[in-house]
Amino acid sequence: MVELEYPNIFSKADLKSIKSQKTFIKLNRAILVLLIISTITSSILIEEDVITFIASVLLVFSLIFTILIMVFKPEKSWYDGRAIAESTKSLTWKFITKTKPFGYQLKNNEAEEKLIENLKQIIGQKRDFFKLIGEEFSEGEQITLSMRELRNLSLDERIKNYSQNRLEVQKKWYFNKSKENRRNKNLSFATLITFQIFAIGSLALDYLNILQFTLTPLMACLASSVIAWQQLKRYQELTESYGITATELNLIKSKVKHIEDESSFERFVDDAETAISREHTLWLARRDSTELFR
Repeated sequence: MVELEYPNIFSKADLKSIKSQKTFIKLNRAILVLLIISTITSSILIEEDVITFIASVLLVFSLIFTILIMVFKPEKSWYDGRAIAESTKSLTWKFITKTKPFGYQLKNNEAEEKLIENLKQIIGQKRDFFKLIGEEFSEGEQITLSMRELRNLSLDERIKNYSQNRLEVQKKWYFNKSKENRRNKNLSFATLITFQIFAIGSLALDYLNILQFTLTPLMACLASSVIAWQQLKRYQELTESYGITATELNLIKSKVKHIEDESSFERFVDDAETAISREHTLWLARRDSTELFR
């Protein structure tokens, strides 16, 4: 079977989205770490001048990172890039499976023209994002040789290719991500509870005057940081949405034996792509108002 090579739009948008996501998460992590260290410094050090200086430096750096997030908005590049990549990916699979809007009734040149129109729409609606990509976007092919070859396969071969390399791969991805987020959710809640218990214990130590310094502000800061991280990563929501989508795709995949002709295959692909699109639309809605191209 020919290995699918996606349009250059997908490759560049996907790469930019991943880089922007990493930048956004690193900056937020740095802010939280600086605030924690600042709290530790204020709780442990004795000399007031040293406390003031170190805490001030840490807070200044945290402010700089916050301004960087506000000015460069890496989360917007992350969301826009992901929306463009997922939309292009879905269009590509519809194209190579000969399903609407690139149906089997269309000649290859007509389907290619329709695909180009859809890609132009993506570029037109996301001009700011493509300015970030620059000349890299214009280097590669938008309709690759592998896309043309896969589109020309027989119906049985297209069904097999879509079932194995799109549905099964996507289902496993959602399933693994659901497990990963559930694990991280449980770990983060356990950590949060631990810090809250330590905060209560620290209050008891303060009341008894056992220690020369207080740990309560530090424990409270750590607990707040965990909550902030949970809000950033959205473990609970992603656990549920990824799990539901994986189950839905598994149910859709079970219908593959019922495909009898081009029309039934078209409905099959449309159901699957709608499920994938629905999950990603909800993902974007939880973060931004970015439109998912369809």
